[in-house]
Amino acid sequence: MNYQLKIEALCSAVQDSSVLVQRSMLDFLLVAFPLHNRQLTHADMARVVLATITVLLRRDMSLNRYMEAASYLDDVC
Repeated sequence: MNYQLKIEALCSAVQDSSVLVQRSMLDFLLVAFPLHNRQLTHADMARVVLATITVLLRRDMSLNRYMEAASYLDDVC
């Protein structure tokens, strides 16, 4: 499978119109691709982070609270 297609699929899934899909993808990204890991290239990580930030800037408070709680859990672990 094409590597760039996988990155595009991640970005598209994060920007889905369903909040449940967005929440699941944000959770998946936190678990599978942590920022301190080097699984993705810098450019690909920038694309994924940009897609994620775009979603969080829509001011959906449930997603923002979810990401805040997840970041606290990441700091503890």
